[in-house]
Amino acid sequence: MATEYTIANLKDDIEAMRERWTAANKDESLSFDKEKENVLQALTAKGMDLTKNYALKLALNNPDSVKRAIMATAIVGITLDPASKFAYLVPRDNEVKLDISYMGLMEIAVRSGSIRFARARMVHAADTFELGAEDQAPVHKRNPFLTFEQRGDYIGVYVTVKTLQGDWLTDPMNLEEVYNIRARSPSYQGYEADNKKKTPWVTDFPEMAKKSVVKNAYKYWPRSDRLDQAIH
Repeated sequence: MATEYTIANLKDDIEAMRERWTAANKDESLSFDKEKENVLQALTAKGMDLTKNYALKLALNNPDSVKRAIMATAIVGITLDPASKFAYLVPRDNEVKLDISYMGLMEIAVRSGSIRFARARMVHAADTFELGAEDQAPVHKRNPFLTFEQRGDYIGVYVTVKTLQGDWLTDPMNLEEVYNIRARSPSYQGYEADNKKKTPWVTDFPEMAKKSVVKNAYKYWPRSDRLDQAIH
């Protein structure tokens, strides 16, 4: 009978990656010890009961996927520190995978020297949004003190960045375009088939909309291998 793979085994396997991870690390502000701690914290946040902690169950059944996710943090230079909200470990397709948030993608773009600044925001029906010239920032007027109901439903999302040369690049996406992207998501398709299956498209729609517009817009930003790898 095969020996059971435990959390202690996983810790040992992660530790064995230290040299490889350090050699691949693209960001000097990251440390292997901290990211190792972040990984283990993320996997055990819901406890050690495998019947209630699906991510940990997948991690122990498929430790190679965890190791690939950890290496990815080094290759793209992103932290799993939950306070940063840049990246997460998510259970998907019977694996534990690295999922980079829209804030993480923008952070990588800035840190890699692709752009100087980035901002993504949702636009509501009561807002005023105007695009100016190609190299100018858009005008987005809104009252931040209004409730969601007062500002109205979402009508779109946009990301605007400032290049190292000082130009502004803005990419807007209307709600129909966002919905088309959502419809192609396996997690959302699973939700439509069974409403009990959670998906960030339902629980965190604004963040997924922003991530969609960032992933669509980055193709027009100055090139960065590190950002390309993060998107991939």
